[in-house]
Amino acid sequence: MKNLIRLLIIAFVAVGCSSEVLQKETDTYQITITKASNFHQGFTNTEMTQKGLFDLNAERISLKELFKILLEAHPADIKFEKAKMLKEFYQVEIKQKKEGKAVQKAILNDILQSLHLDLEQLQYKNFSIEIQDSAKLNNFRNNTEKNVSTVFSKADFKKVENATLKEVAKVLSKQYNEDFSSDVEERIDYKWEKTPLAELRQKFTTDLGVSFKELPQTKTIYLLKEK
Repeated sequence: MKNLIRLLIIAFVAVGCSSEVLQKETDTYQITITKASNFHQGFTNTEMTQKGLFDLNAERISLKELFKILLEAHPADIKFEKAKMLKEFYQVEIKQKKEGKAVQKAILNDILQSLHLDLEQLQYKNFSIEIQDSAKLNNFRNNTEKNVSTVFSKADFKKVENATLKEVAKVLSKQYNEDFSSDVEERIDYKWEKTPLAELRQKFTTDLGVSFKELPQTKTIYLLKEK
C-alpha cells in the first residue's frame, strides 16, 4: 500500500510539473510545448538547422534561451518586463517542414500567443566614444596601477573612479536609452549629473575631450511582456 501511495504521489507531481501549453501541427511546422519542472536535472537540449529547416528538441529550456534561438539574437539583447519570467522553463519540440521566413514568423507568433506574451522591438542609437583631445582627458586621468574601478550610482548623478572609458560607456548605456561603446582603456576619475543626452555629450566633450561618433547601425533590443 505504501508503495502504491508513493507511486501515486510521484505521478501526481509529474503531471503537475508538466502541463501542456501548446501542441500544433501544420503542413509547414510542428510545435509541442509543455511546462518543465524547476527541479528537473540531467536534461538535454539539441538544436539543428539543415537545408534551411530548423529543429529544436529541448527537455528543459528557459524563455531567454528559447527566444535567443527563435530571434537569432544575443542573450544580452533580450529583455523581460518581469524578472519572474527568467525563472520559467519549458520542454519544447519544434520541427520546421518547409523553408522560409514566413514559416519561422508563424512559429514565433504561435509561441508568443501560447505563452501569452507580446514582443516589442526597441531601436537604440549606437555611439562610439573616442578621444578628441588627449590633454583634456589627462586632467582626469587616474595614474594608480590598480585595475579595480568603482561606480557610484545615484538618481541625480554618476561618479566613476579609476574607470576606463569602456566602462564609462557601459554606465551611460544603462543610464540612457542608447547604446555606447569605447575601445579607450585610459582610466579616469569623473562625476557627471543627470542631464538630457545632448547636454551630457557636450559636457563630456568640453571636460574630457572626447567625441561621440554616431555609428550607422542601430541596436535592436527585444522586450518580452506579459499580455
